Amino acid sequence: MVAAHAACASIAGAYVGALYVGQRGGTGAGARGAGRDDSRVIISRAVRVTFVCALAWVPTAALTHASAYATRDGARVGLARTMGLVPPMGVAKACGVGWAFAFALVFGSFIDDVLRGRAMRKLARVLRVGKDLREFRDLCHAPLCEEFCFRACMAPLMALSGSSARTTPLFFGAAHAHHYFDMRARGIARAVAAHAVAVQFTYTTLFGAFAMFVFLYTESLAAATVAHAWCNLIGAPSTFTFRGSPKDVCVTICHFLGVALVAYASYAVCSDESHALSRRLPTTSHWLA
Repeated sequence: MVAAHAACASIAGAYVGALYVGQRGGTGAGARGAGRDDSRVIISRAVRVTFVCALAWVPTAALTHASAYATRDGARVGLARTMGLVPPMGVAKACGVGWAFAFALVFGSFIDDVLRGRAMRKLARVLRVGKDLREFRDLCHAPLCEEFCFRACMAPLMALSGSSARTTPLFFGAAHAHHYFDMRARGIARAVAAHAVAVQFTYTTLFGAFAMFVFLYTESLAAATVAHAWCNLIGAPSTFTFRGSPKDVCVTICHFLGVALVAYASYAVCSDESHALSRRLPTTSHWLA
């Protein structure tokens, strides 16, 4: 168990480190003066993060094939299945389920975009993925790499070691603490940066729990990636109040409805009891059996 936690911490550390290697000093792609949206920075970081992903699966493979865990479920089904590369319900169906959960989670934000005329502009971002490096990073590369490292690699490590895969969102939340240094480099006060990072740690940990649920339920890396990309596209809630215009109240109610649906689905799927929703959803994952 200790080795699994250490491996997860190492993967998270390597992922964050890949974003900053070579950043201090110099005038190259990782130069300190260049912002995160600079094309040189995006390309440089993408290359380094991809390299980390190319190695992150090694501890998972080693543990899966270790003799001490030979009788465990992950070893029986194989590495590809364990890491969500071959979902039993099929990639297309898994992606559909993952997107449905993600749509529910950010339902309020989506309704907010529709009511304020922003929905089509956001959806048009998908068409710019092949032209704009920022869109490629936010909607393709970052979701895939983060889900691969923090879900596909970490979940089997924790589960096969006898721990709970649901503890890995903490690594995901902690990995986003690096934004503190970005804010300090831009001259933001320590207290303000620390508060912002604390808030970000909270919601990224909660999102990590959601993404882990999608991964464990669908047994699909693709499904978790689609869910992550959709949430990046729609974004976090920008309107949250029960006072003011009817639009604002409607959006707030939609936020609650979406989150409540996801919470109920999570409970129904993970519970040992028989629920109607569990019977309607696809076959329960071997992780949850």
